[in-house]
Amino acid sequence: MSTSIDSSGGSLFGKTVINKAGIDINTRAYSETSRWWRRLCPEDVRYTVIPEGTPVSTDGLMAQAIDEIRPGDPPTKTDPDGSMKLVQAPTILSIDPSYWVARSKTVTAGRVSVTATLDPYKSVWDSGEPDADDVVCSGPGKAVVSGTDWERYQCQHIYKWAPPPGEYYTMTTSAVFEVSGTTNAPETLGPYSDLLIEATEQVEVGEMQALVTRS
Repeated sequence: MSTSIDSSGGSLFGKTVINKAGIDINTRAYSETSRWWRRLCPEDVRYTVIPEGTPVSTDGLMAQAIDEIRPGDPPTKTDPDGSMKLVQAPTILSIDPSYWVARSKTVTAGRVSVTATLDPYKSVWDSGEPDADDVVCSGPGKAVVSGTDWERYQCQHIYKWAPPPGEYYTMTTSAVFEVSGTTNAPETLGPYSDLLIEATEQVEVGEMQALVTRS
């Protein structure tokens, strides 16, 4: 068996390579150093192509970029703030606007680079109330401004029932991000599934108590 080195393909020369290198046979890999080894065996007319250094894949770089830019849990707000929510009254839902921005990150291995972008486009709210539909908003919603009519806020939920005394509903908020990627390698990335990042909070819900007096 003999081994020779070949850099004719350049750093962006991609191949489907070798299980020995830890790359799935259907994954295109790139050479980190721009050079490739050819392993020749006398008993076989074929040869194996092996990237010098650590094999690089755009899928791996994409996953790394997403991990590095992944935002934390969405900071949520439910109005009326800091108080028990009332049945048959609207609870207004929103995510802090500072969270609602596109984020990008470029990672590089050798001469191969990938840029990942996460762009939020909708929020989904599970109120925790049994049999209630999710609230889906085309954006982060808006926090209540004092003196405004609650009907102007489209991102809201009206609780129909209160939980048993001493218990709470668990509200789950999902910020949904569109994922896209670009690379200087000769391939097109994507499409990718949406990325959902969730936050949960305990919500106290009760009924308004009316006091009846006799004159």
